[in-house]
Amino acid sequence: MVRLTTVAKAMVVHRSFTRRWKPDTTYRRKLESRIPKPDPRLPSDNPAMNYYALEYETVDDYANRRVPFREAHLRLLRDAQQRGELTMAGALGDPPNGALLIFRSETSRVAEQFAQTDPYVVNGLIINWRVRPWHVVAGGDR
Repeated sequence: MVRLTTVAKAMVVHRSFTRRWKPDTTYRRKLESRIPKPDPRLPSDNPAMNYYALEYETVDDYANRRVPFREAHLRLLRDAQQRGELTMAGALGDPPNGALLIFRSETSRVAEQFAQTDPYVVNGLIINWRVRPWHVVAGGDR
């Protein structure tokens, strides 16, 4: 009869264990499912994403003349915000005589397309508009 030493027994147990062991991929999948996914509506950490300011210069009596087009304008704003393009927007002055809209995208084209389709611009409430790069140095998630 052959007697195995303690070391030999340990080697036999170890070899049989390593032959049968398989990685548990279900545990890894469970862990990965707990990692929160980025919200596409929020600005990304992509360094290629820049801020752009869309500035509007409005007609006299803008506050009253915008009423028939306001709902369509606000719908356009909400859609741009849901796509993650528009960060914030609002009228300037009291009474309003301008507006400022902040976009975040790779190029200024997103803000330019917004202005070209905005009911306020199309219907002549905006005298002049321009898009300028906005270099954020404090606040936001620059």
